[in-house]
Amino acid sequence: MRLSEAKSVIQKVKPHKIGIRFPKRAAWTPTIPASGPKIPDEILRLAIVKSPSASKAAPAKTAAAIPEGVPRMRDGRPKYEDIPVTNIRNVIAKRLTESKQTIPHQYTSIKVSVDNAMALRVALKESGVNVSMNDIVLKAVSIALKQVPELNAVWSDGDVQRLEDVDMCIAVATDAGLFAPKLSKVDQLGLSGVNAHVKDIAGRAREGKLTPSELSGGGFSVSNLGMFGITEFTAVINPPQAGILAVGGIEKELTLDGLVNTMTLTLSSDGRSVDVNDAFVFCEKLKAILENPRIMLML
Repeated sequence: MRLSEAKSVIQKVKPHKIGIRFPKRAAWTPTIPASGPKIPDEILRLAIVKSPSASKAAPAKTAAAIPEGVPRMRDGRPKYEDIPVTNIRNVIAKRLTESKQTIPHQYTSIKVSVDNAMALRVALKESGVNVSMNDIVLKAVSIALKQVPELNAVWSDGDVQRLEDVDMCIAVATDAGLFAPKLSKVDQLGLSGVNAHVKDIAGRAREGKLTPSELSGGGFSVSNLGMFGITEFTAVINPPQAGILAVGGIEKELTLDGLVNTMTLTLSSDGRSVDVNDAFVFCEKLKAILENPRIMLML
């Protein structure tokens, strides 16, 4: 038989007619070993698109997850109350958002020994002059701003405007919100003058009696949370100012010389108008003044 005839015979053969059965190939499913962190079932269920029947049963599960004693609405969700936003809170929110979105914050922290500053405060009190640690910090900041004028500036339409007068803002918490009234020409005041100025403007801020000129201006701010037990924090720059100093509370630290009272200061500066080196120099100057506070009595 010729090869061509054999091929034609094979092609005419029908496997199902002569009883030939070929085994069916089983579907092959690759097995991939599990890797990575295990995702909780609660999170996986959030990604599953539920059917309408399943979504009706969801409130019951949500209600079961709510602790006992929490008021709930008819569908099982916890009750809530819409708090209207006041105009002051709305302005604060807009300024905070503007600050964090448009200002490149750079942070510099330094720890300062305040034993000498505390001793100076006691000596002044014995002579009839009452000042606080906040007053001493404010006066020291004003001197440091004179020595490093790059921090006493504002950012205006792509330009840096350095200010001649040292006008600083202080953070004051009131029932209506957080205000930052301006202290004018702090570098020209003594410690007792700073104390009187702070008491006056903080009192009027809580009473809502600040003038528009006291709520604007200044190239630098100071926020002191040490009296609330906060030891260290970072503050948000008040635009268009060049920086803000976050003042923490006094802590006792064990050193080779024994227990030392220290305070952590954190500078937030605008990276557009303040070089990193200027921020370092400012913190060094401020540390030197606070650790040798009697220099403030001579300026």
